Amino acid sequence: MIGNWYVMRVYPRAEEQAVQALATNGLETYLPKTKSNKIGYEQSYSPLFPGYLFVKCNNETRELPRFRSTSWFSGWVSFDGFVPSLSDQTIAELTYQVEQLSSNNGIWRRFLVGEKVNITSNGIESMGEIMEERRSPQSQAKVLLQFLGRLVEAKVPWKDIRALDSKLETVTPRTRRTRGKGRVIRNHKVVTNSL
Repeated sequence: MIGNWYVMRVYPRAEEQAVQALATNGLETYLPKTKSNKIGYEQSYSPLFPGYLFVKCNNETRELPRFRSTSWFSGWVSFDGFVPSLSDQTIAELTYQVEQLSSNNGIWRRFLVGEKVNITSNGIESMGEIMEERRSPQSQAKVLLQFLGRLVEAKVPWKDIRALDSKLETVTPRTRRTRGKGRVIRNHKVVTNSL
């Protein structure tokens, strides 16, 4: 098919559905995917640009396909109403770069030394601190864990580590208004939760 490539916005996690629907309409698509590590899983492939998809459209009509309301189509990427196009060469270069990225084990999260993390390994969940920077996706992480009330140095797979959720660190104060059974405390003070 002779034509140019355009960038389509799709709804979150609907990239595969969009590719299938566009293929049934006879349109060529490109969804760049790279290797990625997810917690508790071995390497899998995930979209390099979540929510975006490249679609090749016919040059002869000079019109982009229109879609009725779908569960995946969000719109075309445009700038001040102009929808830019990409050449076949640009898509070929992008494909080559994505293949190179995947051959080097894809995208992997880099943690800084001293960064606090959550570790879920062999059914045990704990907070820890990164001791060394990651050298490769296959290497194991050297971390300092809190285990049975002590700090213990350990090595765990990088796939078992995720960034610490900032919500877990915050402690919200709560007020106590009764002593129980509806008995009101007159001059009540703010009591904070301690973990």
